[in-house]
Order: sequence, then structure tokens, then C-alpha cells
Amino acid sequence: MSSAAPASFGTPLLRWWGTHRTAGMVLVYAALAIVLAIPILSVQVPLGGDDLNHLARIYVRAHIGSDPDLARIFQVKSDLIPYLGMDLLLTPLARVAPIMVVGRIYILALVWGLVGAVIVLQRTFTGRIGLAPAAASLIAYNGLLAWGLLNYVLGLILALLALAAWHALRERSWLIRLILFTGAATAIYLTHLLAFVLYGVLVVSYEFFGRRRPWRTPLKDWAVLAGQAAPGLLLWMVISVKAFTPAYLIDYGSFKDMLFSKVLILELPFLFRGASGGAVGGLDSGLVSAAIFGMAIYVGIRQAWLTFPRTLAGPLLALVALTLFLPVRAFGVSLIDGRFPVAAVCLFLAGLRLTPAAPLRLALPVAAVVALLTAAHVADVALLMHRCDGQYAELRRGLATLPRGAELSTVLEWKAPAPAGACTNLSIYQQMPQLVTIDRSGYEPRFYALTTSVGVRGGRQSDVEPMGADKFATAPKSGYVLWIHFGHRRPVPPHLMVLWRGSFFDLWAVAR
Repeated sequence: MSSAAPASFGTPLLRWWGTHRTAGMVLVYAALAIVLAIPILSVQVPLGGDDLNHLARIYVRAHIGSDPDLARIFQVKSDLIPYLGMDLLLTPLARVAPIMVVGRIYILALVWGLVGAVIVLQRTFTGRIGLAPAAASLIAYNGLLAWGLLNYVLGLILALLALAAWHALRERSWLIRLILFTGAATAIYLTHLLAFVLYGVLVVSYEFFGRRRPWRTPLKDWAVLAGQAAPGLLLWMVISVKAFTPAYLIDYGSFKDMLFSKVLILELPFLFRGASGGAVGGLDSGLVSAAIFGMAIYVGIRQAWLTFPRTLAGPLLALVALTLFLPVRAFGVSLIDGRFPVAAVCLFLAGLRLTPAAPLRLALPVAAVVALLTAAHVADVALLMHRCDGQYAELRRGLATLPRGAELSTVLEWKAPAPAGACTNLSIYQQMPQLVTIDRSGYEPRFYALTTSVGVRGGRQSDVEPMGADKFATAPKSGYVLWIHFGHRRPVPPHLMVLWRGSFFDLWAVAR
């Protein structure tokens, strides 16, 4: 091939782009928004592992005042604690719209919001909007969403937007900044405690490493930096510290497990495994995206085709350091190191700019690769979750046989190999019993109570694992039992009678 051929590749399109750049940007991001909505519009089951737990809590908060069955079982608490982001935003909406619709709207807003935060960051830190934020589509569905960490993802987006505002308003009056950012930091604290920590890491590292001479920063600016955290810290010490568990300060695990976890965590922004596990055809689009993304960045840096603003370098390095050096579990939080890589990739994409040395002829092939990877990733997420749709719909039909206000105990038996068509991870099945709260205003002992905004009356324990298969013979003496067996049925205990036989579950009632 002659050397002239590559130079002419895509020239008409590049010429059109140079003339109609604004219109082209609008088309690119509008198309991206449509593509990212496909998984949410094409499957019925909630996408993340803990989504049903969250939606059950929101349903209780929205309807407890008008539903006597819910009022008999649950109680709403009003402490100003972290993890209230979803509660405050979605409870009013859940009073006028079906809770599943509310959940889909919210998750779609998180997916779009993550890409939108990268766009805002790039506009703030570089002065213009390019195509680099479009690559955030590769991490819009990530491990955090797969686990169902919906409050944290909201807090992460708010923290990124607050960092952009911190940079944009750095020359404004210190008093105005103190008022604005105290409100922003408190809102992030109430949304999620670790998002509050993330925001603190971002602004502190920005001030210490983003400025050329931080030691010349006026004292009143340091007062703004520290003062904005005061309400959140005060709320923590007065209200929330009682929930702190010293027994779970730090758990490093074995070195082997630690090393494996770090490798997985560094890829986590590109992965969506938590709710369904495995991959389609043995090929995970997230791993492919992470590998190609890493190689492209390496080549771009080696060839001096990419530049990155110094002001974002400090926050980016701080997040990478936290990911590498934090233990897998600390302060009672599992996978605490996994909360920062998604934010790190967002910062990296927001700061990326092409240098004058970058050959424009590469723009079209790179954009095509990103588009193909995005399409593959979105299809992968939709197909993975589609495996759960049949079981999800069948269980809802079975639960419809229960009376309102029913108390349901779950027995879970998992045997390998998994039946054809089943999700390959237990998390989605462990959360499905919460449908009894949403569909029948009932109660299942594993009601999600990580936030104490909703509790259970009468001292009944919540937030516990389902009973194991070895407990099936001693099932509860009253109420109803959901036996999730995945086709491995056992004889019905004599004190129980079958209400529903499904392909992967049986529903039993205590014989009277």
C-alpha cells in the first residue's frame, strides 16, 4: 500500500466534521445515549445484583403511609445518615409511578450521568468538548452497577461534578465558595459515605498537586477546603458513628487473593459481571475493551499523540494509589478498593486531548473501534441479563398466589452444573425474594437494611442470608417458604404444602 493511501482515508468525513463539528458532536452523543439505553429497555429484570433490595426499600418508603400491610411490618426512620440518595430522590416519584419503572429510569439516569460527568469535566478542565468522553460508554455499565451499588454511583457522579465546579469557581469569593461547596459536600455525604470520601480525595489532591505553588494558597482558601466537610463529619460523629464496627477495621486476606483482586479491580470499570456472572460465548466484551483501551493509551503516550492537564493528574494518581494500596475490605466495607477505578477512568478520559503531532487520519478508525466496542459491550450486558428474565417473570407469577402481607422465608440450593438458561451467579436469585415486598406488600427476612432508613417492626432480623439447603427440613412453622432449587427438587417436608411448582423454584405454605 502506498503511503498516500492512509492520508486520504476518511478525508471527506473529516472535512465535513471540521465544518460541522457542533452538529457532529450532537449526533454522536445522541446516538450514544440511544445505544446505552438498550439494556434497560430490552430486559425486565433489574440489572444489578442489589437493585431489587433498593427498590423494595423505596417501595416501602413511598407506600407505608397508605398500605396497612407495610405499616404492620416496617417502619421508616428519619436520621440524617449516609446512603439516602435514592430515598430522597425516588420516594416521591415512586408514589406516582410503578416502582420498576422508577428503577429503570434511575439506572438509565446513572448510565447517562456517568458519561455526562466526563463531558462536564472535559469542558471545565480543557475548555472544549471532544470525542474522548464518548469512550466513557465502555464503562457506563461497570462492576459497580453490576453489584447494584446504586447510591454510590449517584454519589460518584455528584463528586465528579463537584470537582468540576471546584475548578471552575476557584477564583470566586471564598465565602460564596464555602456556602456552595458546604452544601454540595453535605449532599454527597447524605448520598453515600464513600462518595463523600471520594470527593474529599479529589479536591484535596487537586489543591496539593494541581496548583503550581499550593503553599502560596491564601489561608481563607484552605478554610473553604476544610470547612465544607464540617457538616458531614459532624453528622457522622453525632448520628452515624454508632453503626461503626471496629471488628471490621482491616482485612487484607491472603497475598494470593489480594493480588488476584487487584488485577480484577483494575479491570472493573470495563466489567459487568456482578448480577449474572460469566460471559457470552466465553468472551467478555469488558476484558476486550480494557485490553484495547490500555494498548491505545500506551501507543498514544509513546508517540506523544496525547496530552493531559496537570490539574487532573493529582486526583487521577490519588485514585490509582487508593485502588492499589487499599485492602480488599476495610472499615466494614467489602471491595472498598473497587470504588475508585471507575472515577479514575472518568478523570483520565476527561483530560485526554490530542497533540498537534497526532495524525488526524487515525481519528475515524479509532472512533469506529470505540463504536464497535460500545455496541459489543451493550449487547453483552443485555444478553447476560436476558438469561434472568424468564426466571424473574416466572417467580412474579408464583408470588401472586400469596396473600398480601405474607411473610416469606427463602431456602436456596445451588448445585453445579447450573441449569441451561440460568444466571451463573447467585446474587440475582438472592434478591428476587424481595419481590414479595414490592408485589404483595410482604416481608422476606433478607430485606435490605444496609441503610437504616427502613427497619422491621417487632425485632425481626433483617439483612441476613437465605437459609441453606441443609435447613429445608426445619423450615419455619408459619408463613410461606420459597425453595429455590434450580431443578434439584427434594421431597416436600410433611409440615408444608406446595402452592406453586416452577422450573427453578417451589413455593410452599405451612400446613394448617
